[in-house]
Amino acid sequence: MNWDKYENFSASEFQCSCCKTDGMDELFMDKLQAIRTRLKVPMKITSGYRCPDYDWKIGGKGNHTTGRAVDIQVPLDKVHDLVRLAAPSMTGIGVKMKGPQGGRFIHLDDLVNDNRPRVWSY
Repeated sequence: MNWDKYENFSASEFQCSCCKTDGMDELFMDKLQAIRTRLKVPMKITSGYRCPDYDWKIGGKGNHTTGRAVDIQVPLDKVHDLVRLAAPSMTGIGVKMKGPQGGRFIHLDDLVNDNRPRVWSY
């Protein structure tokens, strides 16, 4: 993948924590960059691609193994804006806003094709 076309992201942000594999999907990254461009604030990647072994180890559900899912942090006053901008292109939106600030995140994926957003909390 040509990471140069993503002005706000780098491959290292999305690598698997255990094996450093970069398995992000290019079309997903195009959508994520479009959201970031419109949001106009940094998006910290807390989890990008996960290899199947690492996903299983941490109790994941497999979404991140596709390269079409990401967990991110944005400033608290931008969470609503992020969800609003993500809803048209992301069909999975998970919100974890409880607990310490550093453990909060928004999950985005585009894995459902029935044109209905799925929204949940952790």
